[in-house]
Amino acid sequence: MTSTTPPAVARQSRLHLLPLLILFVFCGFSACFAITLATQGEITIPTGNAPDQVLRIWLVMEARQRGVGISRAAAEYVSADAVAVRTTVSYMLWQGEGESAEYCLYYTRANSQSEWALTDDLLNLCDTP
Repeated sequence: MTSTTPPAVARQSRLHLLPLLILFVFCGFSACFAITLATQGEITIPTGNAPDQVLRIWLVMEARQRGVGISRAAAEYVSADAVAVRTTVSYMLWQGEGESAEYCLYYTRANSQSEWALTDDLLNLCDTP
């Protein structure tokens, strides 16, 4: 009796399917992202503990502009009870034009147990508070 072992080629033939699997998963996530964006109009993902520190992606559907807006916020802690949230807004438009912008909102709180309160209701350029 001779023992037959499966050829090594069979194992390698499955390995070439890995890029196709990765592409399939990427396309699935992209489709879910696009459907969610189309039905809800925006996607907001928290990126930190500071107020308004989120990644926001939304549809721009104006009369002369069409596309996607993206805002990214990063917290710059001045102290344990004061924070500046720097937000950068950019656009990817297929119709019209949109200028990128950057602004800061300043928040303070009495102690670590209290809620954050907006210091100024004005949108400031990102200077020190």
